[in-house]
Amino acid sequence: MRAFTFTNTSLLLSIPNSLLALLASNRTLTVHCLHVHVLPFYPRSKIVVISVGEDTFAASELPFLLSAIRNVHLILRDIGIRSISVSTTFSFFNIVTTTFPPSATTFKEPIGEVVIQPLL
Repeated sequence: MRAFTFTNTSLLLSIPNSLLALLASNRTLTVHCLHVHVLPFYPRSKIVVISVGEDTFAASELPFLLSAIRNVHLILRDIGIRSISVSTTFSFFNIVTTTFPPSATTFKEPIGEVVIQPLL
C-alpha cells in the first residue's frame, strides 16, 4: 500500500473468509489487524472500503459475516475513522434466483434474509 501513498487512488481492502470467525468473536484481534494493516497507511493512502469476506456462502462462514463486519465498522469508529466504509462483496449471479426480467429478481435464501436485509 505504500506505493499508493499520496496518489489519490481509491483502495478497497479485502479481509479473507479464513479470518471471519476470528474477527467476529475476538475484538482484540480485530483491533490488532486494523492497527497493523490500516492505520500505518491511512490517511496517506486513500482507503475507502474494507470488504469483509469474499463471496461468502459456506455454511461454516456465513454465521460470522455480519458480526465481523460490525466489529470492523465499530472499531474504525472507535478510533475516529468515519470515512472508510465496511461491507462485503458478492457475485451478483450467486445471490439472485433469476436475472430476467429484472423486476422478477429475488435474493436466494438464506442470503437475502440473513445477510442482505441486515446490511441494507
